[in-house]
Amino acid sequence: MSRILLLIPALVLMGSLDAKAQSPLDPAFAEQAASKKSYESVVVSFLRAAQQPVEPYLATVDALTKEIRSAAGESASPRARLASLREVLFTRWSLKSDANLTELDNLLPNRVLLGKRGYCLGLSLLILHIGEKLEWPLVSVWAPRHTFVRYRGAESHFNFETTLVGSIHNDEWYRRRFGMSKQARLIELDLRQLSAHILNNHGYVLLEHGQGELARTQFNDALRLFPGLVEARINLGVAAARSGQLAKALSHFDAAAKVWPGDPSIALNRIIALIPLGRAVEAAKLGESLLREHPGFKPAFDRLSHARRQMDRTKHWAAIQSLSNVLNRARVGESRRLPGLRGQYYGGRNFEKKILERVDRDLAFSWRWNSPATGVPRDNFSIRWNGYFEVSAADSYTFRAVCSDGVRVRVDGALVIDEWRIANDNFAEAVVDLSPGMHDIEIEYFESRGDAGVMLLLTAERQELVLELDKVFFHPAG
Repeated sequence: MSRILLLIPALVLMGSLDAKAQSPLDPAFAEQAASKKSYESVVVSFLRAAQQPVEPYLATVDALTKEIRSAAGESASPRARLASLREVLFTRWSLKSDANLTELDNLLPNRVLLGKRGYCLGLSLLILHIGEKLEWPLVSVWAPRHTFVRYRGAESHFNFETTLVGSIHNDEWYRRRFGMSKQARLIELDLRQLSAHILNNHGYVLLEHGQGELARTQFNDALRLFPGLVEARINLGVAAARSGQLAKALSHFDAAAKVWPGDPSIALNRIIALIPLGRAVEAAKLGESLLREHPGFKPAFDRLSHARRQMDRTKHWAAIQSLSNVLNRARVGESRRLPGLRGQYYGGRNFEKKILERVDRDLAFSWRWNSPATGVPRDNFSIRWNGYFEVSAADSYTFRAVCSDGVRVRVDGALVIDEWRIANDNFAEAVVDLSPGMHDIEIEYFESRGDAGVMLLLTAERQELVLELDKVFFHPAG
C-alpha cells in the first residue's frame, strides 16, 4: 500500500519512533531471504534488519501453527483449511485490521501478534509464514495499494482477504474494489517482490516521521528489487514534493500514471504539484477529468478547492470557473435544487456564535433597528449566505450591494466585493464575467449598531435585465 500527500503525519511505534526505526532497512535482508526461498526467511530477516526479537515470535508462530493444524484436522479442502485459519487467527486470537500505515507495529509480524492488529501487508506476512509451516500452498498477491493471501488449489484458487477477517473473494471482486480493468492482472509476488513491498512500507513510516532522505533511500531500494512497484514510485514523488522538489515530484507521478492511467490518487498528487509550478490551467483540466471519472473520490474536494484558491484570478479566471463548475456539480450531485440561499445567522460581527440557519429566497432586507430573526441580537450580528448560481450563457454580471454596515461577496472563491467596514449606506459593485456552468456564491454581512439592512442586486449586461435572485440562486436539498 502507499499513501499520498493528503495524509496527515502521525506518530508510530507505541507513540514514538525509536532509534532502531530511524534508519532504513538494509536491503541485503531481501537477498538473504530470497536465497533461502522461504517466507520464514523473509519474515525473520525483516525482523532482524529492524532489530526486533525473533525467538519469542517464532515460538508463538509454532503454537498457532499447531492450533490451526488441530482445527483443520485431516481435511484437504481449501475452504475448510482457510476456515480453520480464519477461526484461530480472527476469532480465537482476535486479530483485527488496522489501516494505519504510519504505525510500524502494524507492519512488523511480531508486533502484529503482540497488538493483535495490523494492515494488509503485516497480516499477510504472518499468515504466509504460518501457511508455509502448515505446508499449505499460500502465496502473496498484489493489487494496487494492497496485498492479500491466495490459496492455490488443484483446479482453482481462493483469495483470503486479511483485512476482512479472512473472507474469500474472487479476482473480479478485487478488480472492482481497486478500480482495475478486466485485463489487469493480480500479481503473485515472489520473495524479492514481497521484500520490496516491505522496504517501501518501511520507507513510508520514515517519511511520515520527517525522515525524507532516509525514506527516499528505502523507496529506491524497493524499486531496485521490484522496478514495477508503482507505490514506491508514488512515494518518491511525495518525498520530493515535501522537500520542495516539485518538478522532480511531478516526473515521478507522471511515471506512475503511465503504469496506472486514470488512478485518482496519482492524478490528485499531480494536481498538487502542478499548481505551485505555475501550471494552474493544466491542473484545473486534470481536476475536471478526475471529478468526472471519480465523483465519489472525497479527498479530491478539499485539495482541488485549495488548488482553486491558489490560482491567480487575473491570470486563470477561466480555469477557476471551469474547475468550480466541476466541483460544484459533484457536490450537488442528484440533489433536488431549491430556490434561494442558505443563510447562517450569528451573534457577533465576525460569526462568533451561530444562532440559526434558514433559507432566504431574496436578499432585500431592511430591519432598521429590529432583530433580523428570533434569537438574533438587533446589533452586533453577522450572516453568511451560501449557494449556487447556474449560468446558462456567458455574460458580464454586475453585483451591487447596498448595506449598513459591512459586506463581502465571493464568486467561485474569488473575493469580488470587499466592503467589510462600519458604514451607513455602504455601496459597492463588481462586474464579473461568468461562463456557462454552476458557480458557487458566498455573501457575508455584518451589522454593528443602529440601522440594519442589506440588499443585493444582480444584472446581466447582454440580457439587459435585473435578475430575480430566487430564480437564479439555489441551494441543494438536505
